Amino acid sequence: MEIADRGQMQVGPLAPRQRYLQRLTALEAERSTWLAHWIELSDYIFPRRFRYLYTDRNKGTKRNDKIINSKPTVSVRILAAGKMAGLTSPARPWARFTITDPLLAEDDEVKGWLQICERVFYETLAKSNLYNCLHEIYGIQATFATAAFYIEEDDEDDVRGYVFPIGQFCAAATAKQRIDTLYRKFSMTVGQMVEEFGEKNCSPTVREAYRQGNYDQWRVVVHVIEPNRGREPRYADAKNMPFRSCWFEYEADQTHQEPLRVGGYEEFPVMVARWFVTGEDVYGSGSPGMETLGDCKALQLAERRKAQTVDKIVNPPMQAPASMRAQRLSLLPGDNNFVPDGQQGQFKPAIEVNPAAIPAQKDVIKEHEYRIGEGFYTNLFQMMLEDDRQQPSTAREINERHEEKMLQLGPVVERDEDELLDPMVNRVMAILQRKGKVPPPPAKLRGQRVKVEYTSVMAQAQKLLGTAAIERFTSFIGSTSAVKKQILDIMNEDEIAREYAKMLGVPVNCINTQEVVAKIREAAAQQAQAQQSMQALGGMAQAAKAASGAEVTDTNLLGRLMNGAGAGGGPLQ
Repeated sequence: MEIADRGQMQVGPLAPRQRYLQRLTALEAERSTWLAHWIELSDYIFPRRFRYLYTDRNKGTKRNDKIINSKPTVSVRILAAGKMAGLTSPARPWARFTITDPLLAEDDEVKGWLQICERVFYETLAKSNLYNCLHEIYGIQATFATAAFYIEEDDEDDVRGYVFPIGQFCAAATAKQRIDTLYRKFSMTVGQMVEEFGEKNCSPTVREAYRQGNYDQWRVVVHVIEPNRGREPRYADAKNMPFRSCWFEYEADQTHQEPLRVGGYEEFPVMVARWFVTGEDVYGSGSPGMETLGDCKALQLAERRKAQTVDKIVNPPMQAPASMRAQRLSLLPGDNNFVPDGQQGQFKPAIEVNPAAIPAQKDVIKEHEYRIGEGFYTNLFQMMLEDDRQQPSTAREINERHEEKMLQLGPVVERDEDELLDPMVNRVMAILQRKGKVPPPPAKLRGQRVKVEYTSVMAQAQKLLGTAAIERFTSFIGSTSAVKKQILDIMNEDEIAREYAKMLGVPVNCINTQEVVAKIREAAAQQAQAQQSMQALGGMAQAAKAASGAEVTDTNLLGRLMNGAGAGGGPLQ
């Protein structure tokens, strides 16, 4: 949470503006080697998602001139929609809060508090714009391998997100390869700056433009977010927050060196999602866009060549004798062309194109489209629709193919959970706690760490690979028990059921705790014991009834028992 109020500057012992500019220059130089690659990805796959020059704002000029076949752009759209539905669907819960202690996690008070946190979390996401940000992030990440968006505290919706175009920000990482620094250079209008920071905190140039009514004049602003290494943790003011925040004008004159705003954050407010990371690289690599860029460029070339082939067949270049130079010639359908005597047939196409070339070109285009679809996992999200085999797949074949596809996407899902979803959930919940939107945790949770378990379709698909092992194990035990029942002793049925439910993403409130199960079983045992006692009493009553109708004499056993005699006629010992 940024502490500084709008329009109020808090001065603290932060590094001077010049240090920020020097580090910005260094980070831009390190990022420069990625720009050429990002430009090509933008040109051939995902236009308008790259912004290197801060002057690239509100420019409506067409930027997809190099795209003839829209397969790459459509593939990005399918992947983004698939990940949105599979990872963070607004229509169903995709994250569950729990704690590391499994026994304490089953406590009714703890479960109730965690369920309240989940409800407030989903309500906050539903009324904010974070779902829109996530959908855009998935598309940018799939193309450029790096995507970033910023979450700030909002007075109306509690939280609000801002997606940063690729090329507009620079980043740095910790020794553990976690992004903890972000420098963003972008444009704001004079009116926006005065609204956001207050007129008195802006430079004389901005103040003068505002007073003259030039509200739409653009200015360049830099926002710095980096670790506050010189802080005093015992103090909770802005200048001693774990992360430092500073806004300043990039083009301010030398007479105005003061920042627009100085503040701080309790947690890093920017989520930087990367597809893959190579070594100590800061920016991601190996995205579907990067891997299929060659096919994307070749696809556009093949489409252009096919169009040229069709054009040469339909409207070929013509040749005619020089003697017909001054004669009017027409290529209109049904029109007449007159040639001199003896030169019949001399007006003809200069190039004879074999129409069979078009099917061959279409085959080449289909090959490129297929490889692009494979690279963007469209076959995963449309697996059943794209099954063009004559015989329908069996359930086992479908499951095996599904598991294979999910294994391919598994590392990406795990990285998204680590770099995108975990920081986002922590940031949102921290803001909600500071706003008092969630109740304080129970005292018994002191010292415990709340963790997030993801229950989305794609997360569960990864876990479902483990259910197959459980199913095979229980099936083997069941079949073997027909021969040797003692093998059933190896099974812990309760833990198998709980682990299976966990893999399936069954809500916690749908499963009884161990205490409740113990009480249920104890009550069932008492009921069974009582029923056995009733049966025993019933048997005794029947015996007594039978005995009451029997003849009692000194010569039979019943008479001797009643008279205290033994079976042999003597007294009982």
